[in-house]
Amino acid sequence: MTTRKRPPVKPNVAAIRALKPEDDAYDARVEGHRGLNVRVFPSGHKSFVYRSGQDRKMSRLTLKAQSLAEATAEWADLKRRKFQAGEDIASTIKKSKAEAQKKRVKARSEPTIEVLAGRYIAEYARPKKRSWLQDEQRLNRLVIPLWGKMKAADITRADVQALVKELAINTPTLANRVLALVRKMFSFAVDVGALSVHPCLRMSAPAAEQPRLRVLDEKEMRFLWRCTSGGVWKRIVPDSIASILRLQLLTGCRHKEVRGARRGEFDMGKMEWLIPRERVKNNRDHLVPLTPLMIGCLGDQKVGKRNEVLFPWPGEEGHVRADTLDRAMREACRRVKRIGIPAFRPHDLRRTTETGMARLGVSLELRNRVMNHKDMSVSGLRYNTHDYIPEKRAALTLWEREVRRILGLSEPSDLA
Repeated sequence: MTTRKRPPVKPNVAAIRALKPEDDAYDARVEGHRGLNVRVFPSGHKSFVYRSGQDRKMSRLTLKAQSLAEATAEWADLKRRKFQAGEDIASTIKKSKAEAQKKRVKARSEPTIEVLAGRYIAEYARPKKRSWLQDEQRLNRLVIPLWGKMKAADITRADVQALVKELAINTPTLANRVLALVRKMFSFAVDVGALSVHPCLRMSAPAAEQPRLRVLDEKEMRFLWRCTSGGVWKRIVPDSIASILRLQLLTGCRHKEVRGARRGEFDMGKMEWLIPRERVKNNRDHLVPLTPLMIGCLGDQKVGKRNEVLFPWPGEEGHVRADTLDRAMREACRRVKRIGIPAFRPHDLRRTTETGMARLGVSLELRNRVMNHKDMSVSGLRYNTHDYIPEKRAALTLWEREVRRILGLSEPSDLA
């Protein structure tokens, strides 16, 4: 700022209006009003300020006034109130500057939702959750476009309720998942000290979820095999997706376990597929005995480097994604809607497998082993270490025989 001495300006509108901007901001003292100055900025903007002290110890208080009359009235009122409170103007200026600095620091330290979401994914979800990529996709698609530039501290309970209520109209399950995700993100923010208040703590789920009971009948199973057989269907259901869907029906595995399969997990000599615990929901290794029809679905994909994904796909995950699988299945079902086949999802195949084995007389305990449901009994958790490989092989062979009957396949090598 320019420091040279300037003559005082007359206390009238015309004199103040005549002040011209310069390369640096400067203050012009108002004649007859001690401490009152007009600050002129290079842009031409003017404001009224009160200055106290001299040279480098000078303090400055910017007034809210927009005119000379308002400035003199505001300054007189400020002096009166501070005098009654026993404070001098200099301490008022210091307090004002300290409060402004505190606000600036606070504003810098309070993250926006976009920044908080990035920290949540990098510091919590990616290291600790197998589904971190799904969290990232939901935040980028549903939360950040709406709240991204808002301060996380400004998000209220009403904001969260509005977000999930809108989703619950058409997608109640998704609304519940988004609430759980947002709640976890804010819990993370409180844990790391980025926030002091949690806006959606103990907030109830916006919608009641109805468990899906969809099981494919024989007609639908034959359609599934037909639309995963290539030919005219290959554009809608490419080879990788076709193999995943067939393997899911034959093994009863979760689609995430099949989608993320690695070549080195397969021992073709023993006819076994060992899914490592880090890819399994219950955090235990899951061994799947392979049957001829399963091996036929693998084709030449079983040969390769140990850590190569079995079903590669463009994208960060490197393998077929859940939404890609869902989209292919929806499109295939849409094409045959006229013949009375309602849409089904990949997870319905797992339910179909267990229902089919139950119908064939496979016991509940053995079905739980095949489906890799966690045994929460004392025996299952602490004592029973039997691997059930022969029993699981027998159950899956029985199920394959039933699938062959339904599809009209007779020979083990017949996959048509």
